[in-house]
Amino acid sequence: MGVSAKVGTTFTAILLASYLSGVFWKKTALLECNPHGDFLRIQEHHRKESKEALCFTHRGIDYFPYASGREILECENRGYQSIVVDFGCEYIQGRNEYLRCQKKLIVGSTSDWELEGFFEFLRWTEMERGKDWLYAAFLGGRQNRERLERKMHLSVQKIPFLESPYWIDETVLCFFHELLK
Repeated sequence: MGVSAKVGTTFTAILLASYLSGVFWKKTALLECNPHGDFLRIQEHHRKESKEALCFTHRGIDYFPYASGREILECENRGYQSIVVDFGCEYIQGRNEYLRCQKKLIVGSTSDWELEGFFEFLRWTEMERGKDWLYAAFLGGRQNRERLERKMHLSVQKIPFLESPYWIDETVLCFFHELLK
């Protein structure tokens, strides 16, 4: 879940799916439960054919554009070992499905001009947050991240900057090892 648009939520979802599929060889579904249409642009860019009406495969991951709660349940029944859901920044629309997730990753930015939005999202969801909520940020300085951590009493992991969410390197291994422990 992104705290706002353009903070790297889709990139992080693809990175996580690549990690689960590529490192652990898990059958992985990646669902786009937001109206942004990024997955169809990925499909068009890589000229991938749909293996069925609702899905295409890229680099060993099954992508489900414009998915809903129904597709999440169908993926659970199809034997996927990992299901990653990209809710975008659609918290209100995806809230019920999001709260059912085993791990809940919040992606934000600690850049000066976006930090208040991160604070606002955390204050807004404070009553719902639990130990299964994880926090990460692509952009922004260490000082802002530490300020956010102190004030909100949580840990925010820095997402490594990468050229592609499909390439798993040592920084990605360390990031997810630390985040998911």
